[in-house]
Amino acid sequence: MLVRLVMKKGMVSGIRRMTAALSLVGLMSGCSMFSAVEERPADITLEELEIKKQQAMDPQDRFKEAQSFVQREVLTISKWFFSAQCTVETKFKKPDRFRLTTYMEGRPLVTIIYNAGKAWQVNYQENKVEAISGSDLEQLRVVFDLNRPDSTYQSTFQSVDLTECEIDDHEYYHLHCVSGVEGMPPIDFYISKKSFMTKRLVIEGVSDSLIERYALEDDVIIPQEILGEQDGVTTRSKVVYYKLNAIINDNEFLPPTLKSGR
Repeated sequence: MLVRLVMKKGMVSGIRRMTAALSLVGLMSGCSMFSAVEERPADITLEELEIKKQQAMDPQDRFKEAQSFVQREVLTISKWFFSAQCTVETKFKKPDRFRLTTYMEGRPLVTIIYNAGKAWQVNYQENKVEAISGSDLEQLRVVFDLNRPDSTYQSTFQSVDLTECEIDDHEYYHLHCVSGVEGMPPIDFYISKKSFMTKRLVIEGVSDSLIERYALEDDVIIPQEILGEQDGVTTRSKVVYYKLNAIINDNEFLPPTLKSGR
């Protein structure tokens, strides 16, 4: 239910591709926004936490039962006197089809397509389509699994350690998740004990992001604004469109044939 795609010159690879897609989760920045904290045993089981989180964000099971969704985000990247803005569109259709496209000034730059265990990267600037394979493909699978309406932490990750902690006078459940995929670092989720919504997401050694605001869209509470900072660069994403059970043509989840000379 989160989306951000940040690409340099229209290309991503390895962990950068995974990070880009996750911010479909979408969550990418870089500096540590919370200081080190002391962990303690959680007062809840993982199964109970999953249920409470789902009830808090999707009380009517609208997202859980959705056959498809479309989400668009505006991503602003700023550093000193420089600022750039792009739009990121995510499309999902059951059972496991995803399409992420980054647009600049209304023109598509890059699309990542995932369909039934296969994936492709479409680079419109270089007018080519490349199959994604190996560990890159497995990393994408984990990322997209996280965003399926019927996914759980246990079904997505090889192992999940649940503890709790206090940060800046706020209490959180901390999920340390390991995928088991080669080259993919652990992912840490910090979920508010009060609201049962994710506040912070960390890809170890890669990114650290904060969800600043949630909003009700199509009867589902979604992360609407995400803030990040990395090496002096500030990134801010904001959801501007969200639609469940959208009509999406199956052909959108197949690699396109690009016209020469585009």
